[in-house]
Amino acid sequence: MAEFMAALEHINALAEASPGYVWRLQTDDGNATATGPSTTNDGAGTLAR
Repeated sequence: MAEFMAALEHINALAEASPGYVWRLQTDDGNATATGPSTTNDGAGTLAR
């Protein structure tokens, strides 16, 4: 698991530079590993924890 986590920044950079890249779920500060499932949905597409 440590090797996977150590490679995330490099892999994400490759993905973001690739043609056809759309998006990657991440927090407002850019942390994709801190996201989790939502617990509510306000009906307007806004998810909250």
